[in-house]
Amino acid sequence: GAYGGVWAVFVAESTPSPVPSPTVSEEATASPTPPPSPTPAPNFRLVEQTALCAEAGEPGKIGVWIQDMQGSPLAGMEVVVSWANGQDRFFTGLRPEEGAGYGDFEMAPGIEYEVSLAGFRGDVVEEITAELQPGYCQEGVKAVDWRLVFQETQPSQ
Repeated sequence: GAYGGVWAVFVAESTPSPVPSPTVSEEATASPTPPPSPTPAPNFRLVEQTALCAEAGEPGKIGVWIQDMQGSPLAGMEVVVSWANGQDRFFTGLRPEEGAGYGDFEMAPGIEYEVSLAGFRGDVVEEITAELQPGYCQEGVKAVDWRLVFQETQPSQ
């Protein structure tokens, strides 16, 4: 016949709680509020496309900078690089020493690439290659780097 203290934790006297009866409130009879209209996704346009000499002995790369409407860098933006037999994706902001809106992709020789931003309407950059034009860069340079800058524009309705 022990009771109380620790024993009370394991043996609980229970009394059934009353089940509430359903009620109709004024809120339930009011007309539903229409959902907010979706915010249109921003567009991005290419504002710079520059070919630069790669470092001597290095393969070419595609460097992408993404900016908002005011020119501030945008980190976490997904960039899609496609070619005839494949596709790859990378994000801006993973190399803070280059800037929050920067990301890059290493090119292979002899492949033509297309660059776009995932999930957004905007410019698509085509025919990007690492191929070097004769006489364009100094001795020892074997490829071209590309600087692509995308900037946010007003969304289309």
